[in-house]
Amino acid sequence: MEILGVQLLVLLAGLAVFLESWKLYRLGSFRRSDFALWGLVAGSFVAIASSPWLISQSGLTQVFNLKRGMDIMILIGMLTLFTITYKIYVRIEVVNREITELTRKVALQLKESKDENRGPE
Repeated sequence: MEILGVQLLVLLAGLAVFLESWKLYRLGSFRRSDFALWGLVAGSFVAIASSPWLISQSGLTQVFNLKRGMDIMILIGMLTLFTITYKIYVRIEVVNREITELTRKVALQLKESKDENRGPE
């Protein structure tokens, strides 16, 4: 079996993602569900990259009108990146709203405490 350059890159990327996820899980930065998700993603990449003929024979290439099994990996990767980017965008918007609300509350509390310290005029 001959390994193509793209296959080698996907294998290395999958291994790197798995090892990084494992490290973050062991350090406590990842929950078990995070590690399971990214381990599954990395494992899928490695499995498909090491045997792309499985995808070719499964009929997925005909369904999506693609020529090679590795094209499915590229398509899945692009869709995954889009999804992750969208989720990050939504999370950033939520955090921005929370920061704005917190800043308003702190500003009002500071104004009230300054007004109380001045006393009646």
